[in-house]
Amino acid sequence: MILQQPTIKICTKCHIEKSIDQFNKQGDKKSKNYPIGTKSHCKACLSVYRKAFYSTPEGKKKGIEKSWKTKGINFTVEQYQELLKKQNGVCAICGAEKNKNNTSLCVDHDHKTGKIRGLLCHLCNTAIGKFNDDILMLEKAIEYIKDKNWHLK
Repeated sequence: MILQQPTIKICTKCHIEKSIDQFNKQGDKKSKNYPIGTKSHCKACLSVYRKAFYSTPEGKKKGIEKSWKTKGINFTVEQYQELLKKQNGVCAICGAEKNKNNTSLCVDHDHKTGKIRGLLCHLCNTAIGKFNDDILMLEKAIEYIKDKNWHLK
């Protein structure tokens, strides 16, 4: 005998009966609270909660750190503030205080080791990234720019 999964569920937040597709999947978590593999709150209630939470100082901090973690950066907001202070609040390469779109400086890290190198503006961070962190290639780029014998004068 095959048991058929329910197609409706009651949200534990708004207490409205909704179609099962209006709930996010729970993933691998199996417990009495999620017997049919979905979250207990519907997508709409979860969205309201997340907007409210991530607009608080605690939520913003958690969101930033979660974003870094997904990029392989093991760093806290407190460590960011400490490093920013050490760098006098500017990009470690060009001295910019913010990115061109007025966002905070990027956390530059070694993609192989995960080690934090410093805080950079978006332009400096992506420039290093485009050279795959290859010092030899960066030195060649410097020599190329220094070269006074350009063919197009």
